Amino acid sequence: MNYSGLNPVLTSAPAGHAGVRLTHVAGMLAVLIAATLHNSLGMLAAILFSAANGNLLRSRLNIGWFSGAFYLIAAYVLVRLLFPSLVPLGVQAQEVLRFAVFAIFAYSLRSMRIQELVTVLMMFLGFLLAPLAIDLVTGAVLSDSYRYRSIMPHANHLGYVCATILITFSYLHFGKIYSPRGLSLFMGAALGMLLASKSSGALFVFISGVLTIFLSLRFSAARLFYAAIAVTLAGVLIQTPVGQYALEKITVSDLDLIVEKARSHEFGNQGSSFAWRASYWIAMLDAQFASGWPIVLFGQGGGATGGGNYVFDFISKDPHSDFVRVFIEYGALGSLLILLALARACMKSGPVVIAFVLLFGPMLTGNSIISPPVIFPILINLFLIKRLSEFQK
Repeated sequence: MNYSGLNPVLTSAPAGHAGVRLTHVAGMLAVLIAATLHNSLGMLAAILFSAANGNLLRSRLNIGWFSGAFYLIAAYVLVRLLFPSLVPLGVQAQEVLRFAVFAIFAYSLRSMRIQELVTVLMMFLGFLLAPLAIDLVTGAVLSDSYRYRSIMPHANHLGYVCATILITFSYLHFGKIYSPRGLSLFMGAALGMLLASKSSGALFVFISGVLTIFLSLRFSAARLFYAAIAVTLAGVLIQTPVGQYALEKITVSDLDLIVEKARSHEFGNQGSSFAWRASYWIAMLDAQFASGWPIVLFGQGGGATGGGNYVFDFISKDPHSDFVRVFIEYGALGSLLILLALARACMKSGPVVIAFVLLFGPMLTGNSIISPPVIFPILINLFLIKRLSEFQK
């Protein structure tokens, strides 16, 4: 059923998915808000939501989408727990539980209607915007050093959430797929918070996502016009103070200095956050390869790069890359299994290129794969484009 041609822009969900059940919207919104307050609270809320909607106890596990991918990851983490590791068993068990809860959350999305998912994302953006509105009303000055994070654990978390929601909403709107009233207003709010977060990684994810949207749409004169607007917008964003700040993080990097800092384990004073990240990654990869082939193949164990459980003495903070994190904790075999499982799930999420940007974009320089306040909204975005793509067939 191809409904995209029925109206220039649909203002209601496809047949069978119209209407909003307030209990479902309130429950899912509560999960997202709880996750911003504390990881464990968000995971508990996800379990309770799934149980309340009858999705928790099933005769068999769903292995068709991201729920199956996360169950497979949880199984690998559990097997890795049985082998020697410097990481306490309790910490590794928490990682097993984390991925199992992500699977439960992904499966619980099956009970949500399209209109409900969009409403949840809109309301969540409004909730995240509220502290910024209070700041502006009370006369707070957003200085150059200020990075807005709302109630998120970090400004980068907020940036990635806003970027991924913006990509999804842009796909719905400019693809003339589903554009409820007020969508443009919430897109503007998300863009404002993205810029206020000053997250260069999130900005690049957003620009990449918007540009790839038009690779996923059928050619038309109108969409060519939208593509030109998108390219122009990307150019304008790069010229903004935030865009220039993000661009400088890459252009001012010195490869020789990065390598030198990695070898000396002195990662600061390089002029950009990208440079210290690169030094950090190189140092961790070098230490991993020096740990012997069993560690290279199977990793250090779940939680090995988490606070208080660092397996290398020079680690002082999160790796700031899920790809590096996965390799350190689960090795080459675990990385291959995890990334293939996630990639396969993305390929079942409708527009594949957009799905890959939504999931893997934040993973490049962030820690979204273990962070409920980031991965929960990303999964909602992925499930939303999946359901809408099913109705276009």
